[in-house]
Amino acid sequence: MGQYSYSQPSSSSAEVDVTSLLEEEAQLYADEARLYAERATADEAESSFDIEKAVQEEMRDFQTQLRRLNEEGTEREQKLLLLEKSVHELGKDLARVKLMVCVLVVIALLFFVLRGVPSKASNGTILSPHKWPNKSE
Repeated sequence: MGQYSYSQPSSSSAEVDVTSLLEEEAQLYADEARLYAERATADEAESSFDIEKAVQEEMRDFQTQLRRLNEEGTEREQKLLLLEKSVHELGKDLARVKLMVCVLVVIALLFFVLRGVPSKASNGTILSPHKWPNKSE
């Protein structure tokens, strides 16, 4: 701001040049306003840069979180596929076990039925060989 100097009016002129004083004062205010505007513009640019930097940082954080969510989703999908495969295999095994149990039950029933036939045959039931019709007669 020291670029303007004020000179005292000459002693010969007792009048003060008010117009030139007002012009100098107006120029000082204009210079001060220009400097203020430049500082404000610089502050706005710095503030804008800070805001842009903060937005970029938030976007990086958001992208990191999104990537983690995608990875977790992929892991869960793989676990679900593995679980479905295991359930399918267990279903196959369960069907086999059910089939084996049914076969064992049928065999056991046949065993008990056939085991009971000779005992009833000896008691003179229809299956007893004593009452079978003889074809030679």
